[in-house]
Amino acid sequence: MCFLESMILLGGIANIVSGLAFLIKPDIVKSLLKIDFDPFANPLIGRFAAGVIVAFGCGYVYTYFWSLHNLSLLALGTCVRYWMAILCVYYYAKKKLDPRLFCLVAGEAFFFAAAFSIYIWRAGG
Repeated sequence: MCFLESMILLGGIANIVSGLAFLIKPDIVKSLLKIDFDPFANPLIGRFAAGVIVAFGCGYVYTYFWSLHNLSLLALGTCVRYWMAILCVYYYAKKKLDPRLFCLVAGEAFFFAAAFSIYIWRAGG
């Protein structure tokens, strides 16, 4: 198993765990980072987003075990992660995002987006 393939599995596990954590204990970020953050300020959107995070995680795990050459879900997930990193930078620059949350979310999003991008580039070429 190469490093980039392991990032697919790790990304899947991270998505599933974080999505379920937000569904089960929405104030987990607040208690871990000691910041005021409510992912369910709008409960419908918050639960939907948490479910989408879990669904992407399941898709990455599926891709890792059964379909490493199917790059479509990874490409979509990569775009979503870059979008999250861009949003984090924007809101951090506007002083509307706590630095600890910025490091956690933007760092994770950019790390996996870069790893998935490299994997897609190598697999496609």
